[in-house]
Amino acid sequence: MRLNNLAQREKDEIPCGYFDIDMPKSSLSRHFRVLRAAGVITTRKDGTALPNRLRREDLDERFPGVLDSTLARSNKRRSHVLVPDLRTGEQPTIMSLESGLSPQSDLPRTAKEFEPAQFNPADAVAKASVTTQVLSDRSVILRLMAPGASQVSALVGFSNPPTVRAPRYPLKKDGQGLWSTTIGPLAAGIHELQFDVDGLILSDPGSSLPKPQRQVCTSYLEIPGDKPTFYEIRDVPHGTMRFELYSSKVLGVTRPLLVYTPPGYDQEQQRMYPVLYLYHGYGDTVYSWVNDGRIHQIMDNALAERRAVPMVVVIPDTHALDPDQTARIEIGRYLNANVETEDRELFEDIIPFVNHRYRVRPDANSTALAGLSMGGFQTVYSGFIHSERFCMLGVFSAGILGEPEPLEQALQSPAQIKANISYLYVTTGSHDPITGPKTKEFVERLDKLNIPYTYEEYADEVHSMNVWRSSVNNFIAKLFPSKG
Repeated sequence: MRLNNLAQREKDEIPCGYFDIDMPKSSLSRHFRVLRAAGVITTRKDGTALPNRLRREDLDERFPGVLDSTLARSNKRRSHVLVPDLRTGEQPTIMSLESGLSPQSDLPRTAKEFEPAQFNPADAVAKASVTTQVLSDRSVILRLMAPGASQVSALVGFSNPPTVRAPRYPLKKDGQGLWSTTIGPLAAGIHELQFDVDGLILSDPGSSLPKPQRQVCTSYLEIPGDKPTFYEIRDVPHGTMRFELYSSKVLGVTRPLLVYTPPGYDQEQQRMYPVLYLYHGYGDTVYSWVNDGRIHQIMDNALAERRAVPMVVVIPDTHALDPDQTARIEIGRYLNANVETEDRELFEDIIPFVNHRYRVRPDANSTALAGLSMGGFQTVYSGFIHSERFCMLGVFSAGILGEPEPLEQALQSPAQIKANISYLYVTTGSHDPITGPKTKEFVERLDKLNIPYTYEEYADEVHSMNVWRSSVNNFIAKLFPSKG
């Protein structure tokens, strides 16, 4: 098959427009259905189809022979396309897609019912040319299409106003309304990115890496390094991340739960596993430890390197109560109420659900608890009050605000905590302005109570996942030494 001169001038590109196969619905070929299922074309009730803009060679590479075979199966009936001139945006040229293609002036009756789609210049360019791009030298071209904006800048790095503000980079606007600038090179790793559009903070709409937040306003830039990191996908055996729903009797609602099972879990039906319960932080979602924290990759790599023993990892939603109903200036009151409610849910709903559904050992020596920020507070609360239920605790940048009475009572019996908790790992970033001071107060309290712990401060880091990925990676290497 060949297209007429316009398509040839466009390097054999399949242009966008109305694509009429002109054959009965009953005789739609298998190839035509493949095109539709793959999103290459969109069919309409009257048998016509609107194709996506694809280069002919790209289409043939992805679906060899599909388009030619589809047209051949139309019994060589006249098929035609209404194509907007890709250079000028003028009204469509009528084209034939039959063998020996030539412009047609007499349209079949069915085609006359259609009005040509209005030409949109954005449809004539690849989406990659108007979205943020990471270059090979680790510099980044920041792009945002915002024709109506008067001022656009980008914030790259951890930001939590007014306490912490990320470095800001102004963008410049071109004649088409595309704002852009080039920054870097940036250090290898994962960086937070926000756009400030006339005072409105947005995530990058072109990013495939949005940050899991209750109100999404942040995305990520992943800058590759020279060597694979402990949280990257590698060619190793992979575990499975499972999505569960459970009925919370404490809250009277159905709640989400994520569960990581190690490689071989489904094959070794008689094997029982130790379990780690892992909490996220304030304002995040149940997906934070997965999409942002990369716990799936961290576990896979640690197991492949034999730095950790096979275990089940359970990720609950730390927000038992809705934080959006409380002003941020009253966050201490919210945290105290939430930590007590989530503690009840953990023991009355979550642990029973997991013990029933998964092959986990229920004893304390096979159960660990960890969390970041607000989840670190949850770990201290549940882990100290119910120290007989756990053997190891990971407290990462704990946001301990307020002193709930049950926790204070538990701290009056430090001997019980010392007897039950064999490993307490406490971490923070050296420049964490959010919970860093509270973490140090917590460590000082442990010293006074003579409760043993391991403390690690990550140099030049703030309140970010850079600290917590490394924290959980180090923590799992210490878990359940007798269970390997």
